[in-house]
Amino acid sequence: MRLYSWASALALVTFAGIARGAPAKDAKLAHQKLVAAQEAARHGDVDAAHGHANEAKTQWTNAEADFEQALDAGEDVGVNYELAVVEDKLGHLADAYKHLQIVAHAEGVKADLMKKVQAKLDDISGRIGTVKLEVTPDSAQISVGGSAVTSTPGEPLVLAPGTYTITLSAPGFQPKDIELKVIAGGEDERKVALDPIPVVVTKQIQEPPPPPPPAPKRSYVPLIIGGGVTLAFAVTATFTGIAAIHHHDTFVDPSTDPQERSYSQSRGRLDAHLTDVFIGGAIVAAAATAGWYYFVGGRETSSKVAVAPWVQSDASGLAVAGSF
Repeated sequence: MRLYSWASALALVTFAGIARGAPAKDAKLAHQKLVAAQEAARHGDVDAAHGHANEAKTQWTNAEADFEQALDAGEDVGVNYELAVVEDKLGHLADAYKHLQIVAHAEGVKADLMKKVQAKLDDISGRIGTVKLEVTPDSAQISVGGSAVTSTPGEPLVLAPGTYTITLSAPGFQPKDIELKVIAGGEDERKVALDPIPVVVTKQIQEPPPPPPPAPKRSYVPLIIGGGVTLAFAVTATFTGIAAIHHHDTFVDPSTDPQERSYSQSRGRLDAHLTDVFIGGAIVAAAATAGWYYFVGGRETSSKVAVAPWVQSDASGLAVAGSF
């Protein structure tokens, strides 16, 4: 089934005079093709009269092609009528209607031919239907049954009777399908507005910054070890200091036996040296622990405690100093 649309009378005449005028005109060729087309059309009529439908269709198809070539090469607008007659026999009603319209709106057509054209138009008009579509936007593409058709705003579509799905589409608009039921001799008008494609604005959600990584927990092991070592040195220094004082008292006592005084002198000197060593070790351990606490381990509280041993001639012990 062929589907066509037609324009106003002026557009139809222009189509016949310009669109077909694109090929070079050749009167001799036009005459040859016209004679061949008329001959094929007569053979088709004879075959149809004898019930040879397939042969008749072949002859009419050949005649249709020759008539079209005659129109391309010549300037006789009346050939459109003969072509329309053949197209009617082939069932190409929309094509036949279009070519009859060309003749009906042409100038200088003889009265007897115009009478035949009008009679044929009336006949075919009762067997086809027209659909006038008013589409917004007017640049929409029209497809009938999946096949795109050329349409100018305001032009009706010429369709054979039946049910059609017409698809309308345009850039920036959502396509739309409408169903039309075309009846013989019917004239339908439809207004269709395509919906614009909605603009979707996606709101970008600002992701919250990831939480900072937890601060590493400070290990108190070095502080405990350092404090323990400092305390050990300090306690040991206290005992050796006490022993050194005891030996010193024995050494300076006049009543002490000389041998015992000699032992106390030697032993007291050793205990005094050991006390100095342990005090130095305590000081180094305390300094190392305090340095780690201040510069490596960080601070968590404002309380500070320092432990240091002390030794005097008559007493010894631990000195504790702190700030809070």
